[in-house]
Amino acid sequence: MFIKETDRASVIEGLPPTQFIGYEELETVEVNLLKDTVVENQRILIFDKSPFYAEGGGQTGDAGSIELDS
Repeated sequence: MFIKETDRASVIEGLPPTQFIGYEELETVEVNLLKDTVVENQRILIFDKSPFYAEGGGQTGDAGSIELDS
């Protein structure tokens, strides 16, 4: 099966880096949504801070969920 990779670089252009808070917290409720967009049928949400560790160098990224009040 072939999965096309989304070009995320163009989505984050001009945004400040997301602050990694995973060393102190495993979950958080007070975040600001910096960007909400759809690219190639994938919804991309970018927050100002996150406890999730991103993939890199062959590592497996964290997985979790986002719950909304509404």
